[in-house]
Amino acid sequence: MKFKQLVCFATAARENSLTRASSILKISQPAVGMQIRSLETSCGVKLIKRHSRGITLTPAGRILAQRAGEILDLLDTTEKEIAQFRDSESNIVRLGITPSIGQVLISGLLEMSNTLYPGLKLLFEQGFVDDIQKVWERAEIDLIFTNRIDKSHAAEMIPLFWEHFYLLGKPEFIRTLPDPLPVSLLADLPLVFDGREVTLLTMLTKELRRQGMQINDKIEVPSHSIRKEYVIKGLRCCIAPYAFLINQVECGECAAVAIDHPSARRLMHLVGPVSGNNRSTMVGIKDLILIMVRDHVANGNYGWSSPDASF
Repeated sequence: MKFKQLVCFATAARENSLTRASSILKISQPAVGMQIRSLETSCGVKLIKRHSRGITLTPAGRILAQRAGEILDLLDTTEKEIAQFRDSESNIVRLGITPSIGQVLISGLLEMSNTLYPGLKLLFEQGFVDDIQKVWERAEIDLIFTNRIDKSHAAEMIPLFWEHFYLLGKPEFIRTLPDPLPVSLLADLPLVFDGREVTLLTMLTKELRRQGMQINDKIEVPSHSIRKEYVIKGLRCCIAPYAFLINQVECGECAAVAIDHPSARRLMHLVGPVSGNNRSTMVGIKDLILIMVRDHVANGNYGWSSPDASF
């Protein structure tokens, strides 16, 4: 039993005429008759009787006509329901963003997108680079900020800026330290790390071990907010991008000093589908991000440096 056979039969049954079914379906009358005969062969019973005024249904034909109508109605309803999801998906852009970048971009991006693209919904997935990279690889987000360059995936990768890591803590302590800060001085400082961010700790541990040292006073916590509390209250320092505590630095609660080591920075990219595969809304959001980021880089905000900078 094939879809085209059901359509021809259901139309002819509703109109009681092969001729009118032919006109409605815009195919020849013999073609309608052929589809119905094929359906009768498939079912193993006669479905219609022809006469001079058109057709009548056999008992089996009446049952099938009712079922065919229900099937076609259900199919039409299903197509409309799916179309609603398709329409809504085109107005959603999902963005994977790190906490530090989100701290300085999300509010402005929402404001600009609401003005330029009313009806567009921006959804944010915040997490460390490793976390949002996994979500991207599952195709659950459209654009991500990352320093991971995976050439096995077909994607457009736009270099954005160098993001530097700083030691963040109470101003009265941070101002006693050399600027920039040698990695060796981190060994004996009271530090708090987010236990989910293994890349940074691994990098520091490796470098200190190379110098015959180790981190002697550290704790790991399970969230950004707890880590911030330790720093704001002056209990410990943390190592993070400048923007991680931008509000506290700007109001004087905290201060920052750059870490003097090549590995204490990362080149952030905006990654998304290759050009030509982007929805117009996604292209618009990507352009807004580039405008905002390039403006911050040009003004030297948040310790961001041009992607073309050499060190």
